[in-house]
Amino acid sequence: MRKIQKCPACRKAKGGKRITLINAKFVHENCAEFLENRPNEISREMNYLYIKKNSLINKIKSIFSFNLENSTEFIEAKLTLLSHESQKIQNLRKKIYHFWPDYPPDWEERRQEALEKAEEQCEDCGESKDYYGFLHVHHIKFRGRGGNHKPSNLMVLCHNCHEEKHGGITFGDNKKTYRPSAYPERIKTIKKAIKLKKIVNFTYYKVKEKRFMKRKVKPHKLTKEILVDGKIKYIVDNLYLVGYCFLREDRRTFRLDRMKGLKIEK
Repeated sequence: MRKIQKCPACRKAKGGKRITLINAKFVHENCAEFLENRPNEISREMNYLYIKKNSLINKIKSIFSFNLENSTEFIEAKLTLLSHESQKIQNLRKKIYHFWPDYPPDWEERRQEALEKAEEQCEDCGESKDYYGFLHVHHIKFRGRGGNHKPSNLMVLCHNCHEEKHGGITFGDNKKTYRPSAYPERIKTIKKAIKLKKIVNFTYYKVKEKRFMKRKVKPHKLTKEILVDGKIKYIVDNLYLVGYCFLREDRRTFRLDRMKGLKIEK
């Protein structure tokens, strides 16, 4: 029986529109919006409570009339709760943004962290940003192949080294590529086909034969687990489609980053 996926924020399977992540999981759009905005709300609440706690007027009021919400103990307890909530949200956001389908909302923070770690130098040729004018942050495993935004998958490159990594593609700015990744759309299409019990068509790159071949598949599931004799043998970094292949007349696995032109058959 297939395990029901739940939104990591609200822990519910249902709840409106979804954002499909590159690890084949999802987060509700309204939950993502809450996680994005809530830290600023918490910050404002905490600032207000700090001012209230240190207010002379509030101290005078507490002498002549007791009000629980104005007491130092109540305010400190509220500040502690807000601090814990903020840390919890920051940790959850980071985990979700690791697998964001495009550049994550906290991309600038991740970029600055990568630059600081590399000491503002290209990690290939060693030149500094002073020589080229700026530095890029590159995904070691390309986003189009399912690469995530974890610090371990990011490296700092100068303009020339970055273009070389991408086979000569010209970059117009120092942060992002222009072309959006097709990888998240493949995941959404396959999930839709599984839900509707539809067949998908695509061309698939055969590494040994060094060519693309047309495939017609009835999808069963998306997985990172490699089975040997019916038991989990490996959990890999790549995402695979498992389904019945009409060409081979058997169940087969297909790596998502080797697919092209994926469509649901009408």
